[in-house]
Amino acid sequence: MRSRHLVVAAAIAAALFSGLALAQALRPAETSAGLVNTYSELATAILGSKRAESSIVRAICQEAFDTAQARLAAAATCATAGDKDGAAAHLETAAAAAANIATEGDKAVAAVRNRLLEGGHHHHATPEIAAKYDAGYVVVTKEAKKALLEQATALGRLAGLARAGAASRAEIEAAAAQLGTVFAAALK
Repeated sequence: MRSRHLVVAAAIAAALFSGLALAQALRPAETSAGLVNTYSELATAILGSKRAESSIVRAICQEAFDTAQARLAAAATCATAGDKDGAAAHLETAAAAAANIATEGDKAVAAVRNRLLEGGHHHHATPEIAAKYDAGYVVVTKEAKKALLEQATALGRLAGLARAGAASRAEIEAAAAQLGTVFAAALK
C-alpha cells in the first residue's frame, strides 16, 4: 500500500513538473513585467544617486569657497590692523581652501572618490564628457581646475607678501573678488 502511495505521489510530482516545464516552454519571449519593474527601480536609484553625488560635490566646493572667502575677509582686516602674521595665516588657509575647490575636496574626499573609481563608478560615462574631467571628478572640469589652482597659487604668493607687510587690504579684497569670479565660472 505504501509503495502505491509513493508511485501516485511520484506520478503527481512528474505531472506537475512537466506542467511547469510546459508552462515555461510556452512563455512568450518577453521579459516578465516584474523583472522589468525591478530593473527600472534600480535604474531610478542609480540615476538618483548620480544626482545626489553631484549635489554633494557642489556642497563640498561651496563649503571650501565659503571658507576661503571668510579667511580672505579676516586677512583684509588683519592687513588693515597691521597684523602681518595674522593676514598671512588667513591667506594661507584661503589658498588651501581654493585648492580644495579645484580638487573637489581635501584628502578625505579624495579617498572616497578613489573608492568609487576602484568600484567601477564613473560619474561621466560618455568619452566626450569624461575627457573634460579628471578621473572621478564630478563638477570641476580640467580647465576650471587649472584656473582654481592658479587662484590658490596667487593666494599663497599674497600670503608671502602679507608676511612681509606688503599686502594691502585692497589687494586682498581684489583677490577675493577674483576667486569669486573663477568659482562662479567653475561651478556654473
